[in-house]
Formats: sequence, C-alpha cells, structure tokens
Amino acid sequence: MGGSNRDASEAMGAVRAAPEATLDPAAVANAVDLVGTILALKANQRIISGMVRDGRESGMARAVRKHDTAAIYDWLMGLLSLQGISDQIAFGYIEKWGNATYAGLAQRLETTRCACPKLRDFASYTGCSYRKGKGTCANPQHLRLCPVRQLPLRKGLLNIQAVSLYHWLADVCGGDLVAMIDRVIAAAKASTEVDSDPVAGIRGDGGPPSPYAGAMEQVDRTDPPGAPGPPAWLQQAKSSLITSFSAVEGVSAKLANMSLAALMIGGRPKDSDWTAVATQMVTVDSLIHNHFERTGVLSALQAEHSYGPGCYGPEGCEAVIFKVTRLLQARSTGLKSASSDQRWPTPIDVQKALWRFCTAGVLDFCNAARVGLEPGCRAADGCPAAVHCAKAITCGWPDPADEQP
Repeated sequence: MGGSNRDASEAMGAVRAAPEATLDPAAVANAVDLVGTILALKANQRIISGMVRDGRESGMARAVRKHDTAAIYDWLMGLLSLQGISDQIAFGYIEKWGNATYAGLAQRLETTRCACPKLRDFASYTGCSYRKGKGTCANPQHLRLCPVRQLPLRKGLLNIQAVSLYHWLADVCGGDLVAMIDRVIAAAKASTEVDSDPVAGIRGDGGPPSPYAGAMEQVDRTDPPGAPGPPAWLQQAKSSLITSFSAVEGVSAKLANMSLAALMIGGRPKDSDWTAVATQMVTVDSLIHNHFERTGVLSALQAEHSYGPGCYGPEGCEAVIFKVTRLLQARSTGLKSASSDQRWPTPIDVQKALWRFCTAGVLDFCNAARVGLEPGCRAADGCPAAVHCAKAITCGWPDPADEQP
C-alpha cells in the first residue's frame, strides 16, 4: 500500500520538502537575483494596474459593482473558453459560433423538455460525460433534448463547464458571486487571528520601481530568513475560494487562480481585502515551470518536480513563487508605496512578470523556441537575466573573449 501511494504521488509530480538547512544560500540568492532582474524590466512594472485597467475596459468592474451575476458569468465563460488553445483561435471560434451566455442558458434550462436528472442542480450535475465529437453522454436516452448538447461551444468539456458554472453560481453562490466572496473573506477573518496589518505585502497600484532596477550590484547577497508570510485569514480565504470554484466541472487549480485573480483585482480594485486575497492567486503554466527548471530555480530551492498537479503542491512552482516573493520583499525593506506601508512585490507581480518574460508575443525571452532544447542557450547574448541562468552558463556564456578590453 505504501509503495503504491508513493508511486501515485510521484506520478502527480509531487516533491518532498527539502530541509531548509540543506539549501545553498548562494544558489538561493542567485535564483532570487534572476527573478528580481526579470521583475525590474520596464515592461513588467505596474502589473496590477494593468489588471485594473483590463477590468474596467472589459466591463467587469461595473458588473461587480452592480452584483450583475449574468454579466460575470458571460465574462467568466469568455475566459474559460481560452483553455487549451491559442487566444486567436478561441476568439475566432466564438466570433463565428458564439458562446454560452447566462440569459441564453437560463432560458434553455427553464424551457427544456429534457428529463435528465443531472440537470436539476449543482449537486446533481456530476458525471455528465458529454462528448461533442462522439455525440455521447452518461444518459444517452436524454441526449436528443439535452440543453448541454445544444450549446455552440468548441468542445464538449466547455458545454459541460457552461452548465456547471451556471448551477454553481445559482446554488453555491446563492445567485450572487460578489456577495459570496465577501462572505468567504468575512468568515476567514472571523475564524483566524487578524494581523495588525491585514494587508501587509499587498499593493493595489502595481508597486514602485523594483530595488533591482539598475542597481543589482548593490543588492545584499546574504539572504535573510525571509519576510513573514501573509496573515492566516488571507490563506484561508484564498483556499476556500479556489476549492469552491474548482468544484465547477473542468476548472483546474490553474484556471481557478487565473479567473478569480482577474475578477477580484479588476472587478473591485479599491477593496483592499479583495486585492489582498487575489494577489496570492498565482497561475502556474508550462512556461513558468519550464523556465524555473531550465534556469536552475527549482534546483536551487530543491523543488524539482514534473509539470502538472505537483506545481501546486507544497514544494511546487506555486510555493517557489511565494518563497521568492518573500525574499524579494525582505530585500526591499524600506521600499514602500507612496500611499501605504504595504510591501511589494506580491506573488502575482512575480508570476505575471515571469509569464510575460517567457511568452512569445510579449517579451519572448525564455521559451523553447527561443532558447532551444539542447544544452546551453541560443538566446543568452540578448537575455537580461542570463548571468543568473543555469542554462546560459552551461554553454560557456559569457564568452571570455567578450570580456577582453
């Protein structure tokens, strides 16, 4: 039994926690320097401000202000439709065929003659197993009249997800996601010891310039134990919200973090509690995992693991982002917002800076197409973080000849 449990854990990409004493302080400092350099790039400044702008321009801020569940549903379906495919292809499909809408689905469910018992409510809507290509489901005798099948979405999972999200908003959120988030935060604060500074480590406007900008040589190379983690209520509220939203069919931890962070920061940016919770919600995709692996960050923090569910494990990529963020905050002592004493950067600043650094079409510095799959890095000469990167160093970068006067 013990062996099978261990194999299952390893298959998920889980890793064992390394004792803190075994970590090499110089390797950890180099990993933090690498992330700090990326965060300092001009294109990565004021990340949260960008999310606030997106929320305003998309209409999300207005929907949250008005507790408009229908508009929030439509926005969430637009975001969830991007999974597993390029944004361009997903948007092209939606433009041609349309997407699920709250009003449209409500009408379908209210007027359907389908007798499938799974359509009753959120608790019943499990194991639908609809497959668009094969035209099958768990209760095929009801499929002809099923409203799930009638939705014009790109794949069957999205059809299932659209109905599951509708029932989740109605049954779990009581028809009001905004009020549900407020209740979760209030319950978390009531059940935990609240810090004297409940939003320590949080900024709502993107933060001041990084201490690494143009001054890497002045950074103290001795890593402190790290700034204290966020207060317990933040962790509890985040966990409760992610766990609840992940109960929607097809919503992974990655999708839950990405969607709720965008909703809460863009939807109510002046609410310090919402922003505090949302900035702890980081999205780990293959770009960030592979970046951590190839640059030596996972090795430095003894957090090697395979890409997958283990990225959100106790020693996965998410945990690495949190630790590096705390170390960056500790190095930034005295660097405060002009309007508050909140520390910067936040975990979502770090996550999004790394994602932008790696993504083609954004900064496009560190991805397989740019750096190559072979040992060494094809793009080291133009990379601002190469001096801290294990992959760049393995190819003999920098060339000693380049150092000659």
